[in-house]
Amino acid sequence: MIIGKAKSRKSFFINIAVSAVLNNDILLSQFRGALPQDKRKVIYFDTEQGKFHASKVARRPLVMNGYMQDEDYHFYALRTMDYKQRRNFIEYILYTKFKDEKIGLVIIDGAADLVSDVNNMEQSTEVQELLMRWSGELNCHISTIIHSNYGSTKPT
Repeated sequence: MIIGKAKSRKSFFINIAVSAVLNNDILLSQFRGALPQDKRKVIYFDTEQGKFHASKVARRPLVMNGYMQDEDYHFYALRTMDYKQRRNFIEYILYTKFKDEKIGLVIIDGAADLVSDVNNMEQSTEVQELLMRWSGELNCHISTIIHSNYGSTKPT
């Protein structure tokens, strides 16, 4: 989980990590990215950005590696969906679209957007259980990005 204040470059940090993983090497002399050769798929879901910014975020790991595209990297912008649609879409992508492919890393930028009310313990527990189920069944790493609450260091 990556936690930080709004506009603290959380997405940029995760882009560095994704770039290192796609490159399967050391990036910026500090980030080592390594996935098993049979689990090279990286699936990135962004729940917050509009089209323009989402396209910039989507391309950044490719540009960092000097790629135009990478068949193992897939980016989805989910801003226009409600929280239930986002959950269902993520599950569809993970279990249907990439059913027979080995996913190594899943990024969910905006995990708080998978619930209607971040203070609702039942919904928060449902998302926690979804993340645990997905990572366990798919045997992959899931990294989420969430904001810290305004005026606090606690995550949303």
